[in-house]
Amino acid sequence: MATESPFPPVQIPEIDIWDFLFEQERDFPDERVVFHQPNAARQYRFIDVKNTGAAFGHALRSLWDWQKGDVLGWYSPNCALVTQSSCLGKALEAAKIVGIPRDRILLIGNGTHSDVLHFVDFLSDARYTDPTGRVVNSPGDTAYILYSSGTTGLPKGVQTTHRNVVFNLLSYQSIQEDLSGKVGPDGRGDCIICVLPFFHAFGLILVMTHALKIGYKAIVMPSFDLEAYCRTIQEHRVTFLHMVPPIVLALSKSPVVDKYDLSSVKSGLAGAAPVARELVDALWKRLKIPVKQGYGMTELTVLTFLQGSNDWRRKIGSIGNLLPNMSAKIMSESGAPTPIGENGEIWVKGPHVCAGYLNNSTATDNMMTLDGFLKTGDIGYQNKEGDFYVTDRLKELIKYKALQVAPAELEGVLCGHGKLADACVVGVYNADRATEIPRAYVVKAASAKDVEDSVLEKEIQEWFNGKVANHKQLRGGIRFTDMIPKSASGKILRRIVRDRMRAEELKKEVAKTKL
Repeated sequence: MATESPFPPVQIPEIDIWDFLFEQERDFPDERVVFHQPNAARQYRFIDVKNTGAAFGHALRSLWDWQKGDVLGWYSPNCALVTQSSCLGKALEAAKIVGIPRDRILLIGNGTHSDVLHFVDFLSDARYTDPTGRVVNSPGDTAYILYSSGTTGLPKGVQTTHRNVVFNLLSYQSIQEDLSGKVGPDGRGDCIICVLPFFHAFGLILVMTHALKIGYKAIVMPSFDLEAYCRTIQEHRVTFLHMVPPIVLALSKSPVVDKYDLSSVKSGLAGAAPVARELVDALWKRLKIPVKQGYGMTELTVLTFLQGSNDWRRKIGSIGNLLPNMSAKIMSESGAPTPIGENGEIWVKGPHVCAGYLNNSTATDNMMTLDGFLKTGDIGYQNKEGDFYVTDRLKELIKYKALQVAPAELEGVLCGHGKLADACVVGVYNADRATEIPRAYVVKAASAKDVEDSVLEKEIQEWFNGKVANHKQLRGGIRFTDMIPKSASGKILRRIVRDRMRAEELKKEVAKTKL
């Protein structure tokens, strides 16, 4: 039997994201500053965001004949509204591969390029065209395609609907007690930092979109730098932190933190990957910042379980309770419900569940049950008090600083090197970084049998780093082996590889002890 959320159900309005954000009654004025970008000296009021969004929509329709179902791709670091010219080279290269003409590429930000139209000019060109009315989306229409990964396959496009986003934010807002749009007599109110990437559901929906809906100020940082992060907290009197484990680790242990006054921070939420009990305790002891945890995944919009504000210390390690309107059950390998306290795969059902994978019905069918439950691929249990815990991952996915890394993708790249015959990539936990890092086990090709390991490793690392994104680099190193264990059907037996890896780590620890 499934467990239902302990919270009262939330009414789901049949509206799209634009209506939800911009056409409903608000508790704050149009002139409220919602986004501030210190490194570019920019800030945007609520009305600026609304007007620019409307102008952009008009320009797309009047100049590019934009139709319902057309897809707009964003290739951008975190900014309040803009991208940067530093990304243009890769964007042009990718556009050429998939056949997007240059006159359908917009440069947004401070830079300019002679062959690419700038966002500001695009809006200006549409200023004198005939007015176009807004096309209202159905709640079930796809709003975002955010890329996730399967257990062994390449990244898959998760179709997140307008209803998914609207409901996730409504259900989160109905139980969260940390943030509001209210301001005091001094004009100050809650303030957050947007440092989590906006191409990740955590950063896009739970951080950026929630700030726009509720009306508190969001300080936008392009990437995480501890010194800049602490300085921003101090200067803007940030009150709440959205964090991933490496940020919790840095705040808990780095001497940089002692240079700044972080006393304005009232609390924080950690997600995207499990946070060790030791880190939660360390941060509280050092800065008196309570950190509660939640759980979700891209396929569940973003957040499905959340700790109560008063449970963070008493129930460290728990992901809390289900958000409103959601249900879950813990299932054994045989497909039967597990008893209370016993591990099984977490299955979830409700309005948070995505519409499926883009152009991949097979993967969608494998993820969903006939009665509407999504199989998360994560192992956990529920205790007698009704709290849920995640203990392990069924999936092969590696989570590096909350970013998803698919081993099969990296293995495919490695096997393209002429001096390698086979490869397997697994995640190894690195305590110094408080995150998993990818490590490769590779088999030399016959032509490279006589090449020294250290020489070949350096060559592969340099070659590999030029082919993958920064977060996919092999920070766990490269290990040479005679063979990659596989099943009769050809699947890599990662369990055996991990056992070898643990044996290696144990051997190192024993050697250190003897010293």
